[in-house]
Amino acid sequence: SSGINAEWPLRPGERIPGDTNDEPTFRDFLIVMINRPDFGKGDVNTSLVQEDYDEYLSEYIQNKKINYIIGLLAARSLPHIKALREFYYQKEKKELEIALAEITGHHTEEALTSFITLATDPIYYMADELRISMEGSGTDEELLLRVICTRADKDLALIKDMYKDMTERSLRDDVDDETSGYFRKVLLNLIN
Repeated sequence: SSGINAEWPLRPGERIPGDTNDEPTFRDFLIVMINRPDFGKGDVNTSLVQEDYDEYLSEYIQNKKINYIIGLLAARSLPHIKALREFYYQKEKKELEIALAEITGHHTEEALTSFITLATDPIYYMADELRISMEGSGTDEELLLRVICTRADKDLALIKDMYKDMTERSLRDDVDDETSGYFRKVLLNLIN
């Protein structure tokens, strides 16, 4: 056990609980993110975004404080993270995801990048997950099913459009090509 038993709200400036290693395990990351509170969809406080950049994020990235970066992201709402990502780009002229990729290991990089993408553009994230589920040989049917079945109709329509923009193919045609039997029938009915 990693010993994670976070008290919420986790405040910026606190490292996530757990190992004393410089970089948390992927499991630590998942536990902290799963246990983050529901912040709702409130307005973004732009002065707090600037404060997070000035006092926390830039220093954490410069000094490779991965635990603290995760703690900061866990302590903020998704709209706040989106605004922080945009603010970081304005200041650094670099994508936040690229900066994080330069200082983290493979699994932590993927987790942080996925989380930030989900926070900033959930439709793109879901369309990309569908693309990944059907690329190469074989199909990740579990991922395909999870994305299609857990989306509301209005989200699925946007995801289908984004998927077409990304791949220049229709989601319906790709699902038809990549699946078979009753599984294909169910997915095509959900997509249509």
